[in-house]
Amino acid sequence: ETFPLNNLLVAAVIYFIVRWHQNSEQQLFLYLAAGLFGVGLTNQQTIVLLAPAIVYVLWLNRRTLVAAPLVLGWSALWIVVGLLPYLYVPLAASLGHSPDSWDHASSLSSLTNLILRRDYGGTSVSLGSAGHTGQFFLAIWYLFKQLGFVLGLGALAGALAALSRLRWYFVFVLLAFVTSILEFLVVGGLDPHVGSSMFVLERFDLMAMVILGPLAAVGIVGLIQWCKDRPMMSDFSPARLVLSVVAAAVIVSSTIGIVVTHYGTINVSHDKVTETYVRDVLSGLPEKAVLFVTGDYADFPILYTQSVEHVRPDVTVVVSPLLGAPWYADQIRSEKKLVIPTKVSTFSIVRANPDLKFFFIGQPPDKTLAGHYYLSIQGLASEVIPQAQTLSLPTVAAQNNALLATYHVPKANSIKRDSFEGFILDQYALTPFTLSGNFEAGNSIGEAITYMVRAHKMDPRNEVIIKRLRLLEANAGA
Repeated sequence: ETFPLNNLLVAAVIYFIVRWHQNSEQQLFLYLAAGLFGVGLTNQQTIVLLAPAIVYVLWLNRRTLVAAPLVLGWSALWIVVGLLPYLYVPLAASLGHSPDSWDHASSLSSLTNLILRRDYGGTSVSLGSAGHTGQFFLAIWYLFKQLGFVLGLGALAGALAALSRLRWYFVFVLLAFVTSILEFLVVGGLDPHVGSSMFVLERFDLMAMVILGPLAAVGIVGLIQWCKDRPMMSDFSPARLVLSVVAAAVIVSSTIGIVVTHYGTINVSHDKVTETYVRDVLSGLPEKAVLFVTGDYADFPILYTQSVEHVRPDVTVVVSPLLGAPWYADQIRSEKKLVIPTKVSTFSIVRANPDLKFFFIGQPPDKTLAGHYYLSIQGLASEVIPQAQTLSLPTVAAQNNALLATYHVPKANSIKRDSFEGFILDQYALTPFTLSGNFEAGNSIGEAITYMVRAHKMDPRNEVIIKRLRLLEANAGA
């Protein structure tokens, strides 16, 4: 995603701003910070949250800037230079090579929409989100949980050291940290109590972690300086030698400990959960099928697998939530695989393409299919069936059993629950879960329990499956 590059650019901007403040005559540091700030805006606009902290440092150096007024002008120019990657977007959109050219930004107006995030609700992180100003401290707690004990303690020690020895840096970090967190709770409207919000908060918290990270180093230096200032710490005293050895041992062992304990989580070279899921989805579809997809765990991974790895290019993938955007409908039309009527809806698209088979991952983006078509579970997707066509439950079960036999269901204890892999495991379990519901509706409780047990084995921590299984077993025993 965009976050790793954003973290690097944020760290670089902070570094050059600090270097410039330490020696404001070295204007190159300020220009580098400005240029990288502009580049950051083309990658992920959250870097703008550093602005209050940067303005604070500029204010501290106001005498230098007043004496050399052109410095601010050149800095502004370097920001503009950093924005030049935006010029590539219309070119890329006009070439039409991307499987999902957001906003199809080939014109000035569409490029403006892209830059201002109008499809995302402007300053909101997600559409329809509401502000939760009371969750600020909960977000900070979650951030420090992500930091971990060692880095969190180091950052706290660094804050105390900076407060006493580097007051300007303490204020700089405090401003940057507060704006980076507060923005996403007040303006972005994220509620950390909502599970889906935690996925978003976890990503955007990375910027706050980059801001706090150097404080750990400040804390170490501050601790060493405090020890050196003690009367018994002469240059060649045994106490100073012992302290040096202990400090070095603690720092090195803590660093190695963090690497060792987190390496299993950081190393994802062996993680094939998403890749396997996508290939299972595509392998279960008939030739030239149309697949409507809802959900980040599926849409872009499928598009990537098609366009980069060239797996099942015959399948037409439609990102369901984007159907309401005129640019997206035009993009699908340009591919000439699918007839898209002027009035776009799932019903109008299905009716305009009678020779194609349609499938959904997730729910349809509208309710226009109701009364004309229904969805029948077909492995990891659901097939659109005309209302007049009746499918026998044994036939549906047999088809799904055949597909399930070809799938590579990840083991529940091997997936990362705090990632989209949890949704992927849910999707595998949804097939037997749905079949269980179908058999229950037909009063075949024994079959319903069999399929629900199967779903539970796939996803043993799914609370919905656990409750349904208990209820079925209670009904069977009644």
